[in-house]
Order: sequence, then structure tokens, then C-alpha cells
Amino acid sequence: MPTVLQFIALAFLATSLSALAESGARDRQSHERHRTIIEFYPNIGPTRVHNGDTGEDLIKSPSYDLYAENAITAMLDGEGHRGGSLRVTPTAFNKRHNNRVSPGEIIATEFNTWRGDLDPDGAFTAEAGTFWRLGVRISSKRPFTLGEVRKLYSDSLDADEFTLAESIVSFAANRAVGINWGANGRPGGGDDVIYDSDLHDAATTPLNVFAWLGNGKLDFITIDFLHEFFGGDEQAFFADWLLFLSGDYPGGPNFEAPLFFKYTYEVGLPGAVRARASYTTYVCDPPHRHWRRQKQNREQQLTIADNSTPRGTRPRKCARK
Repeated sequence: MPTVLQFIALAFLATSLSALAESGARDRQSHERHRTIIEFYPNIGPTRVHNGDTGEDLIKSPSYDLYAENAITAMLDGEGHRGGSLRVTPTAFNKRHNNRVSPGEIIATEFNTWRGDLDPDGAFTAEAGTFWRLGVRISSKRPFTLGEVRKLYSDSLDADEFTLAESIVSFAANRAVGINWGANGRPGGGDDVIYDSDLHDAATTPLNVFAWLGNGKLDFITIDFLHEFFGGDEQAFFADWLLFLSGDYPGGPNFEAPLFFKYTYEVGLPGAVRARASYTTYVCDPPHRHWRRQKQNREQQLTIADNSTPRGTRPRKCARK
């Protein structure tokens, strides 16, 4: 039979274990409340090609402003869908749920195109190509600044690293927007402060939530370029564009298809990173049959011209990743 002292010892041990369990639960809850979360919102939308030297837009879709508003407000709210369906309107913001992008979705043109369609109609008649963007949302109970956010980028051809504050330079409505939750330390309550203009220093302003429309990938094709190198033939250009992205275009950079873009974001000071997250997307062949036929014809022409081994031997569609 257990002695009185043994009963007391067992009761003390049970109480201690219960206290430890409660303490562990509180620690986990505290960690959840204070941890920094980085979320990605890959999407495609209307084009805007900005000249950083002059401050002017080289080309800007008439749908861009409403699309950007839908994107930023949705990301600030932690949502991936706003403004309807992208199948119906180019102003819609729809988060993609796969890491694939078509060659026609990363190109802006001075002539009318949309997602590789050379003759868009309906709501897309006035569009000038498509821009793939990686939207980013950062949130944290513990305030952070953009001076603590670093972006690392690499693709099949290049790599880069910079702080986000250097890239953004300033807050901007519907492009780079931050929120400080105020004294109550939570959203709402009437004390939230929104930063969406250059009146505040992006590098030092404390934030609890930040949403960035993101800089994505595209190439910009002018009408002059189209006529100079392709005689104005849009399909001939797209055939060459597909060959280039396949990694074996004559005279172009060689890389193993599919082409990839990888983005990594870190929040924290050097040596004390609070959060880190990465996203990789792959450029895959489109399903359009006429594009594939154009590309095959172009491959044959180039093979005859340079008397080389027939091209097109690499797998063109993205493997499952």
C-alpha cells in the first residue's frame, strides 16, 4: 500500500505535469500570436510597364488600376479572390493554386494580346499582354519594418538579392500598402494606421501587415520590334518566344527546360531571421495547338538555316514538381 508521503509525491507530480502542459500550451499560443507569417499570392493580370528613369508608363492597360485595387485590398484582408473571375474580366484578382505559368502570360505587347491570345475579344479587346506577379503578404503581431525584409531571387539565367525597402522606395496606393494595428495590437478598434503614400519612410515605419502587388516576370515587345525582326507577323514572334523559353534557341542562353523563377523572402535582421518562405514557378508550354505548330515550323526553319542537329528533343511540358 502506498504511504501518505507517496500519495503526496504523486499528487505533486501530477500537479507539476498539468502546470507544465498548461505552460506549454500558453507558450504555443503566444508563439502563434507573435510569429511572422509570409504568404504568397501568385496571379496574372493586366500589364503596366514603367520607365524608372523618366517616371512615365511605357504602356499601361486600362484595366490595371481596378485590378491593382482588387489585388491589394484582397491581400490585406488575407483573401485570394476579388472582383469576379479572370475568365470574364481582366480587372479580377484570382490567386493561382498551381506553380505553372504559360509563355503567353509573361509578355506585354504594344499590340492587343491577352494570355497569348493574338485576337482577344469582349472585355479583353483593349488589353496589351499579361503580367505574371507574385503578390506577397507579411503579417506579424510584433511590428516589423520593410528595412528588415529581404528578397532573394533566382531563375534559370540569373540571381539577385536586395532589401524590399530599396526596391519599393516608398509606400504607394494599390501597390505597396502597410498597416499598423495601433495601441490595441490587433486589427480594428479604430486605431489602425494605413500607409499608402510616400509621406512615410518605407524603411523605418513599423507595420503589422504589409501587402505588395509584387514585381513579376514579363518581356515587353514593341510594334517597332515586331516589324523590324518579324515583318509584323505576331505568330512568328510567338513561335520564336516559345523556342527561347524552351532553352535551346540558336544564339540564345542555354538552360534546362522548364524555365523557373524562384523567390525567397526573409523578415528579420541579419543573424536573427524571424521568418523565411520561398516560392518557385515554372514556365510551361501552352495548350494552344497553333502555337505548337508555329514553333515546330520555326524549329525546322532554324535547323535548315544553321545545318545543326534537329531541335525540339527536350521535353516541352512541365514535369510534376
